[in-house]
Parts: sequence; structure tokens; C-alpha cells
Amino acid sequence: MAGRRIGRLLAAMPILFLAGSVASWAQAGAAEENASHRKIDFYVLSLSWAPSYCARRGDKADKALCDATPSYGFVVQGLWPQYNQGYPLNCISAGSDKVSADNLGAIAHIMPRTGSAVREWQTHGRCSGLTQDDYFATIRAAYKAVALPSDIPHLGRSVRPVDVANAFLKANPGLPRNGISVGCSSRFLREIHICLTTGLKFRSCPAVQQSMCRLPRVAMPPR
Repeated sequence: MAGRRIGRLLAAMPILFLAGSVASWAQAGAAEENASHRKIDFYVLSLSWAPSYCARRGDKADKALCDATPSYGFVVQGLWPQYNQGYPLNCISAGSDKVSADNLGAIAHIMPRTGSAVREWQTHGRCSGLTQDDYFATIRAAYKAVALPSDIPHLGRSVRPVDVANAFLKANPGLPRNGISVGCSSRFLREIHICLTTGLKFRSCPAVQQSMCRLPRVAMPPR
């Protein structure tokens, strides 16, 4: 009996190894760490709906974001460098890991969470090929390049992710439908992903649709 169990285990080992290799290859294809030598192809601008974050986190939410007056709506989660296939992370560059007080102050109106701004620079910004000053200036320019819709149906109640995407498409002529996706988490609308060229023009990027929220309706708390 013991011999049969060992035989079955040995027979299964190549399959387990292959599965692990496929998983590792898929992960490596999605993200490349320290790939600072490659020129990026475009950006993904991630806009987070602040009231959803505040409602999900409750007492654990960042007060700089959730106790502000006037209250925040869409804020920048990040500006993520992308390749046409995959994306870089945690790149090594000559720039400091620390974010200057000047840059934190200049971005605070659209990235009020200091810790988030620092993490974005360390994880994504250093892969952009830009200096720290230029990266945060590019974030501000990218935010200005996108018109935030004022007519999202049923805002403050239960919204359809497709209606939110349509509101952005209506407010931004030239934004292709496959250049935007709506993300959700814990039944809340969480963030909007919009693809931009390195010159901050709208572009398609079908892979972004993989993160599209599949729920028919999600909560989108008011400001």
C-alpha cells in the first residue's frame, strides 16, 4: 500500500512542477521587477473613488482623505508605466526612495494620502524613466487630461459599472471603450483605470478590460 502511494506521488510530481512553472511564467509575464532599462509604452491612470475607500475602511481609513472638508471624490491612486505586454515594478534608479516635501505638497490636492504617494513613487514612478519632479508633474497633467463626469446615474446609491464607464466616455470624447475599466471591491465601486500614451493622449489597451468589475451593480457612496 505504501509503495503505491509513493508511486502515485512520484507520478504527480512532474504535473505539480509544470503547474508551478506555468504560474511563475504567467506572473513574470505580467510584471517585471527592476526592469528600468526598458522604455515604457504607455500609462494607466488609476482614479480611486474616495467615499468608497472611506466607507470600506471605516475607523481605519486615512483621516487626511476621509475627514477633509470639502470632501474628496475621484483622487489619483497612481500613474502606472506599462509595456504593450506586461509592466515594470520596483525599478532601480538613481532617484531617492524618499519623496520630497515639495512634491508631496504639489500633489496633495489629488493624492492626499502621503503614504500612498510615496509608495507610488517607489513602486511605479521609478520605472517611468522620469525624475521624481517630472513624475509627479506628469501625474498632475494626467489628472487634468481626464474630465471627471458630473452626471453618473444613481450616484450615492447602487450604480451599474457600465453606466460609470459610459459617463466617463461621454465626458471624454476620444477615449475608446477599450481604454477604460471600472474596478470594484467588497461590493463598492473602487477605481477607474484609463489608458494614456506617454504624451497623455487617450489610447486603447484591451488588457485593461481584464480588471473590469463583473458585478451588475455596486455601491458608490456620495461625497
